[in-house]
Amino acid sequence: MSSSSPKFSLDLFQHVVSHNPHGNLFMSPSSIFVVMTMIQTGARNETRNQMISTLQFQSNDQQSILADAEQLFKVLNTGSDHVTLRSANRLYPNSDKSILEDYIKAVVKHFASDVKYVDFTSNPEGSRQEINKWVEEVTNEKIKNLLPNGSIDASTKMVVANAIYFKGNWATQFEPKSTTQTDFHTFDGKSLKIEMMKREMEKVRYGENTLLDCKVLHLPYIGDEMAMVVLLPNTVTGLLEWRKR
Repeated sequence: MSSSSPKFSLDLFQHVVSHNPHGNLFMSPSSIFVVMTMIQTGARNETRNQMISTLQFQSNDQQSILADAEQLFKVLNTGSDHVTLRSANRLYPNSDKSILEDYIKAVVKHFASDVKYVDFTSNPEGSRQEINKWVEEVTNEKIKNLLPNGSIDASTKMVVANAIYFKGNWATQFEPKSTTQTDFHTFDGKSLKIEMMKREMEKVRYGENTLLDCKVLHLPYIGDEMAMVVLLPNTVTGLLEWRKR
């Protein structure tokens, strides 16, 4: 798989935090990357060139792009007996058949996408609710009302949807009885007492990065096939400094 996805993720992160420098941020760059690549498949000329540049593809060859996308999508569906990881794609073209059939076939082939025709023209609200219901189902009810009121109207021609879901338990669990209240520092310089997990671990993968001035902790999930990586700045303003890089 090419390096386009991580490069795009970093660019996306910088763009989002520039518009919300002090707020909490939770997003899935991989989902956005997959959806935008699906849309790119139907783009042409300057629009396609701009999308390829934004997505950081190393080549403008469509077959190479689709091969990379297929590989990424397989990774996003690499679950195991211990953790659940899945990513689902679905096209919602308008029932007036205004979306080219060749495009729909290409997306189905390379992105394992489902297709559901809906009537945006005469029933936009019903279409919105149907899309939201699908997202809710494939995320085990974790994501509800993805498309808010008014986001779909009679002029809508197609919705490209992606839903990603992960569930796993850490290999080493935190003991609830060890949870303690500790100072949590906010961007405005205040401190709050927050309950934080605490545990001593053996053979844990831990390090300190002098370049980023932070601590790094690798927390594997059961099965040791996937892990959460936590980066903790050594200073209260460390996260703000990272966002400027």
